[in-house]
Amino acid sequence: MRGYILAGAILAAVFARSVGAQAQTIAKAPEHPACVYPDPYSLLPPHSEVEKVDYLPLDFAGIPIRWMFVSYSASYDSGAKVFVLSCDGTVLAQTDTGPILTVAFTTSITNREYVNRDYTVEAHYEDLRNSGESTIIMQYKNNEILHLWVHPIRTETYWPGTHPGVAHRDDHIRKVTDTYSWTYNRYTNTIEVTGQRATELKSGSTTYRTLSPEKFCYRPEFTRYVPCN
Repeated sequence: MRGYILAGAILAAVFARSVGAQAQTIAKAPEHPACVYPDPYSLLPPHSEVEKVDYLPLDFAGIPIRWMFVSYSASYDSGAKVFVLSCDGTVLAQTDTGPILTVAFTTSITNREYVNRDYTVEAHYEDLRNSGESTIIMQYKNNEILHLWVHPIRTETYWPGTHPGVAHRDDHIRKVTDTYSWTYNRYTNTIEVTGQRATELKSGSTTYRTLSPEKFCYRPEFTRYVPCN
């Protein structure tokens, strides 16, 4: 069933950076009702089902354009297509992520010397590759969608020893869950990440340990945040 939000509905979402927090969704009236809102199915691979569509309006040099996030599922794949559209519906740029959970214009990156916050969004999405959830910061620039920074927020690993017939030296472990939170330092233009690992044992108990902190610096030559040396 085509479960997408009809043309003109704009969803902005403010999302929490730590696992377990509930995101707030704010529905707004169309910012640019005269613009074309294309059928999301026309932008997806064949045999896909639209799960939801999110829009964020953007005025680019006085011209109304929009971010469009189309989350979809298919028998062979699932994910999200991310587009920047002109007012007439032309695709100006596109990229891919996992299925979008929440998305909003960034309120974290506050140093405008390096990142134009007006054209930058933060998305929280299902990371199917890492069996968890991740955050991505994307910026529209020069008809491209740049991935400024991507990092897991939660990953889950079910230990091989839990599967019948598979031996492992740590087969007393049932599941390992890593959770992360991050902050932005506007004075150094860096992103700092902390994390915790929860190891669930077959005995029913769980142990915890703090993961090594990470720091990411903005590198203009790569137009993204990379691990600081």
